[in-house]
Amino acid sequence: MPRKKSQKARETIELLEGLVDIGIRLYQFFDQEVQAGHTKESSPVVEDPYRILGLPANATLAQVKKRYRQLSWVYHPDLPDGFTEAMKRVNLAYEQIVKDKKKA
Repeated sequence: MPRKKSQKARETIELLEGLVDIGIRLYQFFDQEVQAGHTKESSPVVEDPYRILGLPANATLAQVKKRYRQLSWVYHPDLPDGFTEAMKRVNLAYEQIVKDKKKA
């Protein structure tokens, strides 16, 4: 007889599915950037940091930090499938948003 999934297991599965979705969207975004020839060297300023993090422009600092931590788990270079360039872009976007929020 199959066991029922606990609430915690369902929440974990939903979180992982969300992270996979974010990962797919970011992979597609970074793939487009590479194909277009945009690199960190040619474009040191992040054009739209909210788009890179997958957040609305009116996101709070808490939402930004939460998304940054989620993406660090997906793109960290030390992980087996880590994406160094993607993590650099995520870091630049996060730093720019935090800097702009602190100025305001």
